[in-house]
Order: sequence, then structure tokens, then C-alpha cells
Amino acid sequence: METSMPVVFVHQNQVGGHEQTLKAHKEGTLKKMLEVNGQAEGHSYDYDLIVIGGGSGGLAASKEAAKLGKKVLVLDFVVPTPLGTRWGLGGTCVNVGCIPKKLMHQTALLGQAVSDAPKFGWQLDPKVNHSWETMTEAVQNYIGSLNWGYRVSLRDNNVTYENAYGEFVGPHRIKTTNNKGIEKFYTAERFLIATGERPRYPDIPGDKKYCITSDDLFSLHYCPGKTLVVGASYVALECAGFLAGLGLDVTVMVRSILLRGFDQDMANKIGEHMEEHGIKFIKKCVPTKIEQIEEGMPGTLKVTARYTEKPEIIEEEYNTVLLAIGRDSCTRKIGLERIGVKINEKTGKIPVNDEEQTNVPYIYAIGDVLEGKPELTPVAIQAGRLLVRRLYGGSAVKCDYVNVPTTVFTPLEYGACGYSEEKAIEKFGDDNIEVYHSYFWPLEWTLPARDNNKCYAKIICHIPEKERVIGFHVLGPSAGEITQGFAAAIKCGMTKEVLDSTIGIHPVCAEVFTSLSVTKRSGGNILQSGC
Repeated sequence: METSMPVVFVHQNQVGGHEQTLKAHKEGTLKKMLEVNGQAEGHSYDYDLIVIGGGSGGLAASKEAAKLGKKVLVLDFVVPTPLGTRWGLGGTCVNVGCIPKKLMHQTALLGQAVSDAPKFGWQLDPKVNHSWETMTEAVQNYIGSLNWGYRVSLRDNNVTYENAYGEFVGPHRIKTTNNKGIEKFYTAERFLIATGERPRYPDIPGDKKYCITSDDLFSLHYCPGKTLVVGASYVALECAGFLAGLGLDVTVMVRSILLRGFDQDMANKIGEHMEEHGIKFIKKCVPTKIEQIEEGMPGTLKVTARYTEKPEIIEEEYNTVLLAIGRDSCTRKIGLERIGVKINEKTGKIPVNDEEQTNVPYIYAIGDVLEGKPELTPVAIQAGRLLVRRLYGGSAVKCDYVNVPTTVFTPLEYGACGYSEEKAIEKFGDDNIEVYHSYFWPLEWTLPARDNNKCYAKIICHIPEKERVIGFHVLGPSAGEITQGFAAAIKCGMTKEVLDSTIGIHPVCAEVFTSLSVTKRSGGNILQSGC
């Protein structure tokens, strides 16, 4: 019965003809009718949010969004390694990172405990041996249980999951391809990129054909034998450490410095400790060719390498070559160029604002793909949850990427939070920084009489802020457990005075931080003669 055309409807509600529509626009009622859940909608999408990547960050974000009433799809697909290794839902951390790494590190620590045991009265007879096959089977069984648990958790939270590779084909539109090659297309109001990273290869003859990476190591069904680890990242040193702890002959080939991006004082102490415990280092050297001499499990490989600062060429034989020279972001083959998302062309990293939003407003990113952010599982989880709460829950809380605690699980564990000594001096100036430090000797290491003056504690204080602690570093057993608590204190603005007034627990390693008195500037003696 309208007298003018067209007749306008919004979400099945009649507004009216030309005059009524103009009136509704002027009064603001038209805009309100167009809003759905606080967001102006112009399209009907299959999903509110599609998450690309089923790692720790993607899973946390997807479940959080579903709890807030959103329709969510998670896509996860593992492209097999050059040697054919693949795994289930959960991402790097669960399958080929933190979880198996920590379990194998613990295996090596148990080996050290067995070595120490006779000094505590334990009589070990006959000789204790280790089975690689038993260890890897137990580790993989546990990982399998986690994979299943993640699938159940997604189902229980009403999140749709597809084991398929996601690729953007247009604005708000994505194509998925499963392992049978079947393609599907979906649309979403928003997308979250949480694709993580995969190990880098050096692009030399034989690298992908004969070498393994951390993606292969943790499910390797045979003992790797004499191993060359190429790289100086935390992945390289952690793997070299636990392999040596299992009694294997291990060599680490380093191009430049150890643990780039970490405090170099601590990194060098880690390297010295590893060398003292039988791990060989070939420094300022890179491999140029990998050849197979003998097939087998393991076989024999010939490695040709060159030094970076002299013309000498070296050749050596190993059973296994483990590449750990860094990781590349999985961003170049998901169609980002089709929708205009900018990435760092050199690194593949995605620049985002302080709310994890890319240059394309409906595309967000979290985790290891972010440019200039810590590549750590708990960071991705925290960022994912906070992002979703801002998008759908009315929150304004953003992720803190500065005071992030972490631990490197080398044989001598390294825990850190805040600034490295180098970064603190660079940012605040040498005159504004005071460094307190000390060696310490864990009581449990005294009876076996090992590694005195190897464990080390250091705090970095900002003098103008009443010596506020801006950097925390510890080398020693259970470094992660120590660092976790101090990280909370640092976020609360802990100062040196607060530490000094804190009563230590005796006898534990962490108590050293309540009695630090010698500064680096003073050059005072920090060696310890007892616990």
C-alpha cells in the first residue's frame, strides 16, 4: 500500500517508501536497524570468525569467540616435511616444540640424576641404559592424547574444525583444500591468521633430502647417533643439549653468535657449559653440501663446510644432520596478496597495530607470524584471547609484549624476563643502568661436586626509577619455575629494595636474588665457595 518506490526493508522489517526511508535516516533509526551485535552489517557471512591455524593461539582465540556466542571455523593443515613427517591438531608447541622438547630435556636430566645418584648412596648395578625407541613412543603417545583432547574441546565449545588448508581468494572469502584435494569455499566477517612458522633450510645440495629438522626429530623412530646440529638458536642448543644428555656424540656448527636476541652474557655462559660437558662447537662455519655415504637408520652423511672468516674447507661424517637455523612464517602461500594484506617481504612477518589488526581492517594476526613480537606459545594464547574479548566482549585490554618471561631448556637452563643487558643499555644509557650479579651453587650439586660457579643470577636495574628491575636472568636448575614468579613481581614494578627486603627460602636457588650485593660496575668478586 506504499505510494512511492522502492519499498525498503531492513532485516525483514519494513521501513517504508522514499519519504519514510529519508526520515528514518535523518532520525538515526535506519542506522540502528542496520546494526547487529553492535556491528554495522552489510553482508550475511557463513561465519563470524574464521581462524587459520590450529596452534595454541588459534585454538585459544576460537574457543574464546565461541564462548561469546560467535560462529567460528578453525582451519588446520600440516604440510608434510620433506621427509614426510606430519602431525595432528595443536600446532608446533604441542607436536614438534615445547612439549616433546621439555620431555626429552627431562630425559637427559634424569640421566644426569642417575650419574649423581651413587654420591647419594644409590647403588646402580648393572649399568643403566637408555632406549630411544621407548622414549619416543611414550612422547608420541602423550602428544596423541593431546591432539584428541583439542578436537574434543573444539567440539564441546561449538567450534567447527576442518583439517584443510586455507587460502584467501577474495575479500571476506576463503578456499579450503583437504588432503584428498576436495575444495570448499567459506565467507566470514573477520579472519584471524595464526599460521605460525616452519623450520628454514639453508638451500644447499642435500639439505631437504638428507637432513632433519625439529619437525622430524621428536618422532624419529631410530636413535640419531653421531649428530651435527647446524645453528645457534634456542632450538639448536636445546636439541644439542638433550641429545648429548642421552650419551650421543654431538657437534654444533655456529655461523655467528649464540642465542641471537637473548642476553649475550648469559648465552656465552651456556655455550661454555655445554663445551665443558662434551658438546663440540665449530664456530664461524656454515655447511655447503650434504652427501649420503651409507643408507640406514641412521645412515652415514658426509658434510662439507666452510669457515666464514678464512678460506679453509672442512669435511666430516655424521649419522644425522639436524638443521636449526631459524624459522620462516607461513604467510606467503595463503593468498594474502589477493586481499591486500601487507607482509615484510624479507621475513614474511605481518605488521599489525597494537590491537593485532593488519592493514586490512577485517584481518587480524597473532603468534609467531607477527613482526617484532616474541615467538612464544603463551604470548600467542594471551594475545588471541584478549583480541577476541575486544572484538566481541567489550574489553579494551591489550597484550603486553614487553615483560614476557621465557626459558631456554639447555642443559643449564636459562630463564629471562624483561630487557637483556645490551638492550637496557641501548635504551636507557649505561649511566642509568646498574647490574647486580652473582654465581651460585645449588645444594643438590654439592655432593656430586659438579658445576660450581656455573649457575648465575643477574638483575638489571633502572637507576632513575629507584632501581626498578627491568631485566631478570638466571642460569640454573628449574630456571623456568624461578622466572615465572619473578615475572609477576616485575610487572608489579619490583625494585632492588623490594628484593633486598624479601626473605629468601633456604636452601633453594632462587634465594640468591634476595641477597645480590655486587654490581658489575664495581668489579667485585662473585665466585661462591659453598651453597
